[in-house]
This record gives sequence, structure tokens and C-alpha cells, in this order.
Amino acid sequence: MGPRVECPRGWRAGLGSWIVLVAGACSAVLAQERQELAQLVAQVDPSVVTIAISEQSLGSGFVVDEQGLVLTNYHVIEGAKEAVVIFPDKSRFKVEGFLSIVPKKDLALLRIQPGTKRLQALRIAEQPPAKGEKVYAFGAPMGLSGSVSDGIVAALRAGEDVRDTLKKLSNRDLYTELLDYDLDAQWIQTTAPISPGNSGGPLVNARGEVVGINTWVNALGQNLNFALSAVHIKPMIASAGATLHPLSALPKPRPERRDGPKGDGKKTLALWNRLNELKAELTKKVAAQDKKFKENSVAVGTGARGIRPKLNKMAAARREQGKAYSDYANEIKALELEGADPDFALFAIAEADLAQRLAVVYQDFGTVIAADAAEGVAVAEHNLRVLGSALTSLRSAQDLLRIALTKRYNMKFPSFEAALKEGGKAASAGAEADAPESVDRAAPRLWTDRTGQFQVRAKYLGSEDGKVQLEKADGTVISVPLDRLSEEDQKFVAAAEKRIE
Repeated sequence: MGPRVECPRGWRAGLGSWIVLVAGACSAVLAQERQELAQLVAQVDPSVVTIAISEQSLGSGFVVDEQGLVLTNYHVIEGAKEAVVIFPDKSRFKVEGFLSIVPKKDLALLRIQPGTKRLQALRIAEQPPAKGEKVYAFGAPMGLSGSVSDGIVAALRAGEDVRDTLKKLSNRDLYTELLDYDLDAQWIQTTAPISPGNSGGPLVNARGEVVGINTWVNALGQNLNFALSAVHIKPMIASAGATLHPLSALPKPRPERRDGPKGDGKKTLALWNRLNELKAELTKKVAAQDKKFKENSVAVGTGARGIRPKLNKMAAARREQGKAYSDYANEIKALELEGADPDFALFAIAEADLAQRLAVVYQDFGTVIAADAAEGVAVAEHNLRVLGSALTSLRSAQDLLRIALTKRYNMKFPSFEAALKEGGKAASAGAEADAPESVDRAAPRLWTDRTGQFQVRAKYLGSEDGKVQLEKADGTVISVPLDRLSEEDQKFVAAAEKRIE
């Protein structure tokens, strides 16, 4: 926590009754929003499906025609020989084939034979959503129906605009080289989190109309979640025709889309360990200075006598934290990334960029404390909260990347927790301790399935009858089969239950 910012007693007292009134009004608004969200989920969820590809990977999709047409991302079924569509009620239907695919816009139209099951098609919005409009990203990772995240439309972007943005962030043409999308594709950039398991699911407005299809997310910046605009859906369906093609007729997977090695695995692992080592050292330095800051914490902006020595120590602590982040950023920039996995390289770039921004904020924080400027402290604290949110998002991205790299190179990429436990020394290459990270039941952690396609950050509540109960950040409780979870998660559960005994 930063230093306290004092308010005149009379102003604070007068504010008290206003806060109570606002709190009551907020409670009513929140209750109404929860009810509306529950109604939206009940309306949309029956049409959202899990698409299982030979039991190896999972994606999402949604019904666009009551006769059995399901829309998803092309990359969800790319290279598949067979697939199964699973509805929230656990009914399963074999994918008979595809009517149309548009790889350059990441669309695939599939057909199933629903038999006696009555399907409910989602409506496609007639117009794109407005910037700032509330939207909801639906998906069914690992068969968990009702998975939904909310946010707003951050921007409506053309493919060329997205391409330029990614070029600035990475110095590479990721849009055409890696994603391989058309420049005329229209994209919705949203703050609604999109997980890999939700690819192909619908992005809907408050009326339950599909405004986009959840497609991809980039870890290089905050809120870089993209859904293909629904303006491409109706033309694609209209031009699909009636010819049904077997999945075996799908083109071979594009080289850049295969989940195989994309760089030198050993070099990537060495760099990964080095990054974890640097981050562990940074964490200790920042924590040490934070302790000094708190030991000398006094109210800023009061002009009280005798506090100058403590203000100077507080300012020095914040500046040292800024220096630690700056050194960390420079160390990352000095890493030789040539030949490493491109996804790791992009993550390292994002990590260095955020660290440099934090360095500036901490340095500014020290300056305003030294000046005994309360307003400046308030601004610095706000900036730290904003970047703290970005730091949390990047931490989640690192968790996902670790899973992907472990699977991609068949090597064990150690977690950051392992490096931290080693006292700043990265775990030995290719091997992490068999024991899970220290069990903290109250702390949210990233949970994954055996395929790595399902990921959710949640708090462990307990397990019963072979199912694990997890609580997401929004309070939603989900139940996941224990045998579907990753080996690391199963070890965590075993350790947690052993501690209870």
C-alpha cells in the first residue's frame, strides 16, 4: 500500500452519509446486473457448444441454424479427421462434415444431425456494436457450460490496423506471417477476457445477438482480445451451398499453425529459466524496499514537522524499486532471443515493456513523496493500480505460455514459483520438483486440463466424488472432473487434501 492521503475531518464526515447512499444504490444496480446476466446466460448458453477433436483438443462453437449448422473458428478444426459437438446438457453429436471454410477469416461452418433434439440458433446482429458497448464472451471449455466473461468494445478495427499495431509491439508481421488473416477482415477488440478454450464461441451484446466470434488474444498488451466481426458471418453462411465435405477433406494444417516446435527448444528453456531467475531476484528486491517503505510510512501532504527523514526514506524506497524494475527491463532486453520460440520472444518483449513502465511510475512516486505532494501521490498510486492489473494479466499469460511450451517441446518448463523457491536460481533445465508449489487454498491459481486447451484462474474450494470445486474471480463456482485436470493440478489437489487430514 502507498502512503495515506489525509482528508480534513469535516469533509470526510460529510462524505459519510453520501457513501452510504451510493453504496445502497450500487447494491441495487449490481443485483439488477446479476439478474440480467443470469437471463442472458439462460438465453445464449443452450446454443453454445464444445467441439472435441479426437479427444485431443477442445474449442467452442454455436448453433446458427436449427437444422444442425454450427459455426466455429477454422483453427479449432484445422487438421481434424473427426470431431464431436457437445451441448451443455451433455448430448453429443458427431460432426458430419463442413459446408464451408474460410481460413483467412478463421471461419468454419459445420453440420451435425441433431435427430430429435431441438436446437436453438443464435441471432446474428444486423449492425456492429458501438465502441464502449457492453459485450459478453461465451464458450464451453472442457464441456463447462455457462462460461462467460464480460467487458466492453474497446475498438472496431480493420485487419490492416491490427497488423500495424502488432508490428509496433513485436517488430514482426504477426498478422500475416503467424495468424494468416485477410487485411479486409473486421475485428472487435474487447476487454472481455478470451481464453484459448473459448475460441469459436460467440461474443454477444446485451440482447443476446452475436456481434462477433471469439478468435484470438495477444499477450503483448492489455485488452488485446479479438473477435471476428459478425459482419462476415451472414455472407459466409449464404455462400456456403449445400455440398457436405468430410473433415478428411480439410486442407493440411498450415505450418505456422501447427503446435509443434517453432524454435530451438533447449535455447528457449534456457532463456525461460534465466527470465524466471531475473524475475525472482526482482521480486526480492521490490519486497525488501516495500518493507522499508512501510516501516517509514507517514501521511504525505500534511506539512507536519519532523517527518522529513521518513519522507526521504519512503522516497528512496520507491526510487530503488524503480531502479530494480529498470534493471530488470534492461536485463531482458539484453537476452539473445534469436532462434528462441517466437511466442516466448513476444512474451519477453511484453515483460520488458511493462517493467520499464513500472520503473517510471516508481521513480515518479519517489519524486512526489520527496516533494510532500499528496495529489501527486494519489496519481502515482492510481498508476500503480492500473499497471498492477496489467501485471496480473501478464502473469496469467506466462502460465498459459508455460503450458504451451511444455507441450510443444516435450520439456518441463518450470513455473515462476519454482524459481522463487530456489532463492532466485532457476530450476534445473528440463526438470521441476515433483511436489506442487506450496499449497495455499485461499490463493487463486491457474488450472488446466491434460490437453492445455482449458484454462481458468480460480480458487480451490475442495473435492468430492471425483470432482474439484473451483471459485472464479466473479464468484462463480464450477465443478471439474479431477481426472481431466493436468498432472500438476492433480498433485495440488492431493497435497491440499492431505493437509486437511
